[in-house]
Amino acid sequence: MIRSANPDEAHILTRISFESKGFWLEHLFIDPRHIGNGIGSKLFSHLRDRCKEMGRSELGILADPNSRGFYEKMGWRYIKEIPSNIKNRTTPYLRLQL
Repeated sequence: MIRSANPDEAHILTRISFESKGFWLEHLFIDPRHIGNGIGSKLFSHLRDRCKEMGRSELGILADPNSRGFYEKMGWRYIKEIPSNIKNRTTPYLRLQL
């Protein structure tokens, strides 16, 4: 979890975690007020480095449909749509070779 360095800003800028079962990226959230400032790219670079250090060669994600473009820009490959737990919605399944 990364918080703002400004003590007047108590909100979380990002939260990133990943699951060991199948090596899935579980969460990567950027506070919408900070999207476009390179935070996601820096976090993703750190994630990629950590996974390589841990001997991982591939990651999967069920991404928010609005974030698919970001993941593809970061090198993830779209596989298919998966039914969501939200009625009448699907979510993109993407994979990343490390």
